[in-house]
Amino acid sequence: MGELDLALAEHVTSLRGLVEARGLPVAVDLSEVTFFGAWAADALVALRAAAPAESFTVRAASEPVRVTLDACGLTFGAPAHALQM
Repeated sequence: MGELDLALAEHVTSLRGLVEARGLPVAVDLSEVTFFGAWAADALVALRAAAPAESFTVRAASEPVRVTLDACGLTFGAPAHALQM
């Protein structure tokens, strides 16, 4: 996958709109991400907020993702892989 940065902002905004408008569940695999900055963490939180309750999961996260989420005060918790703020 590579980097999640501002170059993807337009795509993430469109995806968030679809998720919110249609009530779609979100499952994210971040295992191949090599760069995950604060913008990406914010985008992930926005997708979580747009998804219906208990329908957002992160299936896997690379070390750069875990480090950034930890630095932002975000963790994975119950239910399995749910993003906690």
